[in-house]
Amino acid sequence: LPNVERTVLMNIDKSDPFVELSARKLTPNSINWDVVYRSSRVDNDLNPWWKRESLSVSALCQGDLKRPVRIAVYDYNRGG
Repeated sequence: LPNVERTVLMNIDKSDPFVELSARKLTPNSINWDVVYRSSRVDNDLNPWWKRESLSVSALCQGDLKRPVRIAVYDYNRGG
């Protein structure tokens, strides 16, 4: 997460990270991303581990293994 080291040095709370997986959705004029999975957050942890989860290939990429997916990690306290 951006600026994590700086916030720790300033004695500010640690991150509360969570993960989002998004599927690409093509429209005639743009590319959008639909969130298909959001993990639980891990409170006050800069090195989080999440429980193993299962997600169907059809939900993530509509069965197309060459279709890109987006994986993003956010800090819950920063508007995630």
